[in-house]
Amino acid sequence: MAKKSFDNVRHLIATIGSGVINLGTVPETWQSFAAAGAVDGDQPSYEIIDGAQRENGYLTLANSVTTASRTVTSSSNGNAPIILSGSAVLTCVPIANVFNKDMLSVASIQNLSPDEKGIGLDNLGATTVGKALFVAADQAAARNALGATETGHALMTAPPDMVVRVDVTQTLSAARQARGRANISVMSPPQGRLTLQSGVPVMSTTQAAKAMIYYTTYLGNQVPIYDGASTVMTAFMELSASTADTTKSPAAIGASKVNDWFIWNDAGTLRLSHGPDWTNDTTRSAGTALTMVNGIWLNNAMIANGPAASRGTYVGTTRSNSSSQLDFVMGTSGTAGWVGIWNAYNRRPCTMTASDTASNWTYQTGAARASNNGVVSRVSFVSGLQEDTVEASFNTRVTIGGTNGYTLQGFALDSTSTFSARSLVGGSGTATNAYTNHAVRSSFSPLLGFHYIASIEEGDGVTPNLVHGYGYANLTVTLWS
Repeated sequence: MAKKSFDNVRHLIATIGSGVINLGTVPETWQSFAAAGAVDGDQPSYEIIDGAQRENGYLTLANSVTTASRTVTSSSNGNAPIILSGSAVLTCVPIANVFNKDMLSVASIQNLSPDEKGIGLDNLGATTVGKALFVAADQAAARNALGATETGHALMTAPPDMVVRVDVTQTLSAARQARGRANISVMSPPQGRLTLQSGVPVMSTTQAAKAMIYYTTYLGNQVPIYDGASTVMTAFMELSASTADTTKSPAAIGASKVNDWFIWNDAGTLRLSHGPDWTNDTTRSAGTALTMVNGIWLNNAMIANGPAASRGTYVGTTRSNSSSQLDFVMGTSGTAGWVGIWNAYNRRPCTMTASDTASNWTYQTGAARASNNGVVSRVSFVSGLQEDTVEASFNTRVTIGGTNGYTLQGFALDSTSTFSARSLVGGSGTATNAYTNHAVRSSFSPLLGFHYIASIEEGDGVTPNLVHGYGYANLTVTLWS
């Protein structure tokens, strides 16, 4: 059985002694040998650290990948198995280390498969030129061991068993380059952003009633894609999808629906596709659950017409309007703010300010309602993960309509009848026609799904207070999107 390495594998070893070990629990963000695709008989390279003791070598996996015997190549115990204390940590070392050891003899090279030879070359350090030291019976044997597709030449002549240096020149395929990157675990979060404006990763102008969504480059042009064994950084150009598409998504986007978006490899072509509808505005269904692999969020379940389970990289969430379109609307006087697109990575702060266009109005009823009983002094937004706080403030001016009159002014989360934050304007000792400016601020804990914040008001039940609007009343919401 050829020696192997598996990505991001780590086990906590509770075994005591120097014999067969039980593969124990897995620390957070790591995966087990079984989860990485290992099977009984595989011989992955490993490193054990147990306090000041260290050991390297190869395992032989058994018992449905729950136990492993050890073949030690080096250790702090005179290259014999170290005596485990019960609190050791075992890590699967990168495959490059396997080849650095195994490619020191012609015989070991000749026993490698063609694909493993290629991976070995990938791990020699450069994308096009690799260099390695070989113990070779002769130069021809060393060159032959590399395979017929590679070109080799010796820099010096050498008698049998002398160390010679062989320069190997090869133009690596894109697949081998990607695999080489995966083997040395060079990975970052997705580097683009979801947007409604092609080529503009951070929108700063209203993009209303859009039927196309884009994933465009921002910090770079790489996105991690999990293939079932490795998470490979993959280059992309701007991706796009129609909200009406049914060929690479389960259905067209519906009216007032929350959906997650994924990037996946469709037989060599990267796609941007959405998942099924959430159960409601604030609840994912079982079919829309997420799972984390190698620190990256993926789709937990297969998506119809889209990625298989755990093959789509989650990049964000949207909430459609009542016409099944997507909106990013800058709040203004007379226009409610709407942030219907949210990025799972590379979020930026977004500040929306909205207000009523009326210059003033009176209200005295002792019951809360939306400011001026309207719908424009509000900001709506969606969030795909509960990670960021939301900050809101509201300011206005009120002229008290009678002695000792008062009003409550503030804002509410997902309501126009129950204050989340408020202040009392007027009250005992306030003269008729006295006016006062008022401001209230508050923060909301991280929210999941679709929400809105609206400015609301309440009278004292007697006094017809004059509330000043345009030019004085402003609701401001700052969020991350």
